[in-house]
Amino acid sequence: MAVTDDQVAALRAWLRAGTGAEASDAERFVAGFRSSTAEAAELLSPSAAENQLRGVLGDKQAIVPIEEERARAQFLLLPALTVTLGPPQLDQVLAEGRALADALIMES
Repeated sequence: MAVTDDQVAALRAWLRAGTGAEASDAERFVAGFRSSTAEAAELLSPSAAENQLRGVLGDKQAIVPIEEERARAQFLLLPALTVTLGPPQLDQVLAEGRALADALIMES
């Protein structure tokens, strides 16, 4: 499922605005992503996706989606979050993700 230019633009604007971004920015990004294909609409929970985007920016969320929905949102939104990164930045993101995953595995 391809990420559209409009989706990338919405995410960029939201990320540039920081945690003070309007909720509608996250909602618009997620809605655009879900409307890109029927599969995206079926697989991606809007609340889980918005929760994950806000969490990345440090917004504390009162309601935490179930683990499966959070994981699916992270997996499906990863291409949109990394589409503008160059190889060195992408390597850094993946290394940080791997370190986090390793730490979580060691805790369990």
